[in-house]
Amino acid sequence: YMMDLSSSTSGQWSILNCVGERPACRAYHAACQHHNFLIISGGETTYSQSEPAHNTVCVGDNIAWARKMPVVTHLENLKQHHEAENDMRIKSKTSFSLDAVQSDAVLTEGDESNERRRFCCLDDLWVLDMSTQVLSWRRVQTYLSPLSRKGHSLVITHLALRDTSGVQIEEPQDYLLLFGGLSTNRMAYGSSVHICRLRDVLCADTSVYWRLLECHGDLPPPRFLHSATLLHSDVTREGAMPNYLAVFGGINSQSSRYALSDLFLLNLESLVWEHVEEADGLEPPRIFGHVAFATPPPMHSADTRSEVDKTGSNLSVNHGAACQLVIFGGGTHPAKSCETCLGSLFCFDLPSRRWSEIASGFSSPVARVGAACAVISGWTPIHVAPGSNKETSSALNNCTIKQ
Repeated sequence: YMMDLSSSTSGQWSILNCVGERPACRAYHAACQHHNFLIISGGETTYSQSEPAHNTVCVGDNIAWARKMPVVTHLENLKQHHEAENDMRIKSKTSFSLDAVQSDAVLTEGDESNERRRFCCLDDLWVLDMSTQVLSWRRVQTYLSPLSRKGHSLVITHLALRDTSGVQIEEPQDYLLLFGGLSTNRMAYGSSVHICRLRDVLCADTSVYWRLLECHGDLPPPRFLHSATLLHSDVTREGAMPNYLAVFGGINSQSSRYALSDLFLLNLESLVWEHVEEADGLEPPRIFGHVAFATPPPMHSADTRSEVDKTGSNLSVNHGAACQLVIFGGGTHPAKSCETCLGSLFCFDLPSRRWSEIASGFSSPVARVGAACAVISGWTPIHVAPGSNKETSSALNNCTIKQ
């Protein structure tokens, strides 16, 4: 699905018609965006006990995505079903991924829970090429891939790899960085970090090799359904590459009764982990399935003060490098995620190493877990929330944009 925010019909969803071999339908996968490319890694898929090869069909414009792994089936008899949903609203889902590509929001579908279905994790890597008028999927041929997982994180970062003596062994370049996740046998993965060259992923004729990134310091414990966000150490670094990776929250095992509230920072220059402990002040909540994004610190001005008074929110103008981590929503109890989710905004300021709670105004989204977030050129996040909330215990399908 796509919402075009640059047109006069902003706010209307449409279905993207894609060609090529398509990825299997999945949930709890990781996704990231690079210019006109959307990259998807792993996740969880299902297959029916009575029909092991496939399950529900998601209908597109003139195609249907059957949940075979992966198969595309052309079904003309489903066209009537598609036409009945002419308002183009997205069906409520429990989890999915959202990313920004240029001025568009691109939605990757999640999965709908069913007790009769069997689950398995994936280790595949896919690229959606949006640089041409015809959008095309391509499965990336990978070697030494990380083990199959779901609930992990995937970011694109710039690294200058060095050996143990500090000598640079490769030219600085962009890498895919994968962290955490949960395996099919319900074991959370540890503190290992996997990387591969981004240029190899985007090149159709190049094989991709994953490898472990050797890190040191206070390593984070295993976790999944966490957030991983790139940050700058200082506001004056505007225009430079982010030099920290912030890993926050999540769950450390499938049987855990509590979510995590710890924050770990990976220095992307020295590759040293650091556990950030709050000495005093506000402590962040124990959450999982939240959304996170980086933003510059706010700078209030006289021009925006009247707007603050009208909305009751901290509306401000942001300048400089993104050195603040903002988190929204999430569940606090793994066994009761629908009943214990939050609707608050919390902010971590990297230069001062302090947490604070953000007033989000009277029209803020309701509490939710399993939502998605993307930053779209100058707008602070777009929240699309398919997760459940405590009032309805069912999936949501509303969309909120915060400027």
